[in-house]
Amino acid sequence: MEPISHDTSSDRGYTLIELLVVLVIVGVLAMVSIQSLTPNSTKAVKSAVQEFEATLKSAREAAIASGRDVNLLFSTNASGKLQLIVVNPDIYDPSDTTKAAQGTFFSHAFEGSWQRYASPVSSLPIVPSESSPLKDLVPLKTLGFTGWSHPLITDVTTPIGLSARGLPQIVSSTGRISASGGAWIGVRGNRINETGLPYGFVFITDSGVVGAYYKPDSISTNADHQWQRLE
Repeated sequence: MEPISHDTSSDRGYTLIELLVVLVIVGVLAMVSIQSLTPNSTKAVKSAVQEFEATLKSAREAAIASGRDVNLLFSTNASGKLQLIVVNPDIYDPSDTTKAAQGTFFSHAFEGSWQRYASPVSSLPIVPSESSPLKDLVPLKTLGFTGWSHPLITDVTTPIGLSARGLPQIVSSTGRISASGGAWIGVRGNRINETGLPYGFVFITDSGVVGAYYKPDSISTNADHQWQRLE
């Protein structure tokens, strides 16, 4: 009887090289995962600015399509996330849910992902003022935007609205007047980068032009870190 042979190739252990290769792969995957979970204010601000720009354009289109003045109401929803409600001020009544539903043209709840690392603001110290106009935002001058005194997120008693032509208005108990120079909303990062906070803003001029600017760092003099127009 021939002796039984045993194939031990399947029972052998891993070689040192194989173990090192596995460890390297695991390390790379871990680094990628950590980077994807690391708070990134720069991406958050950019995402927020792009979403605000798209939503403001939608609000303007709603006003024009309906042929009515509308109010832009920023609030938080049941989940605590920022939302924009575009309403017909002649019908809207917060105390009457039936009227409120009839008066709402549309509402938009903003993505929660960027709200963890960025926040909408109504005052940004770096944004140009009337006394120091435009700085490196020269293209805004050709668009006629000078309305730094008209933030979109403001006291609910004096909200910003849009006319039936899609132009920004200041709304008060005494009526509606044109928001001379336009209106804007700012976004600021919550996490400081190497040279400061990333930030940006979205504007609508008093002629109805909607646009957005973004800057990855507030202090950096690097040419790549200057204002960037988002299309």
